[in-house]
Amino acid sequence: MNLQENIERIKKMMGLRESSIDKLLQDTADGTLDDLYSLTDDMGLGEMDELDEINSVDEIKVINFINNEVPVVSVDLYVNSDRRNYDNIITHLEIELSKYIPNTQVIVNNIIDTRY
Repeated sequence: MNLQENIERIKKMMGLRESSIDKLLQDTADGTLDDLYSLTDDMGLGEMDELDEINSVDEIKVINFINNEVPVVSVDLYVNSDRRNYDNIITHLEIELSKYIPNTQVIVNNIIDTRY
């Protein structure tokens, strides 16, 4: 069974429409960021870079979903620092989204500074 057939099967099983897929993607992005925020309470000095990365993101907004052989989710990151490397957050988001849509790749469309 190819990826497209698998996604269609999951959609039918879950009764998903395009609007509900968009909501699922955004809810997953929001939940991933919330989960990462909760992990920061247990982080120590050895994880200062990860702590800085997590604390510098205010919001992840899903912009687009392209359902090809490799599903792609485009996101905008709303940040409060000059940091431009968000690999850990993107990786966590890809893992969470892949639970629903296998092999999902996340692409950062824009990094928007909320300080201005």
